[in-house]
Amino acid sequence: MTVALGRDEISKIEIVWIEEELLSGGHRLERTEGDTRVSDMVNKHVDVASLDYNGLGRLAALTLSSVKAEQYRCFTVKQVRALVIDAIADNRVEINDLKERARRQLGVSDASM
Repeated sequence: MTVALGRDEISKIEIVWIEEELLSGGHRLERTEGDTRVSDMVNKHVDVASLDYNGLGRLAALTLSSVKAEQYRCFTVKQVRALVIDAIADNRVEINDLKERARRQLGVSDASM
């Protein structure tokens, strides 16, 4: 959801997850505050830091392994829209925190939801 809220519009999203234990084996991980409007997700962000050419290759291999292990998910526009609407209804994000184009896609232009 945090990825969806950072975009200019509501669109499909494809996410691959890599187990942190695998990443930490050859990459430096840094916990940082995420750039998100969802306050309960800010402290869940992790950066893969100081990537060089070899590290990027290892990250690509881990990503491919994760896809082969079916550790990914594709969200349709309809599913992303539902996630955003649920987040607004649960007071996890304010409608005015969305970009204007995303608000128009939801059929609102202000906090009228």
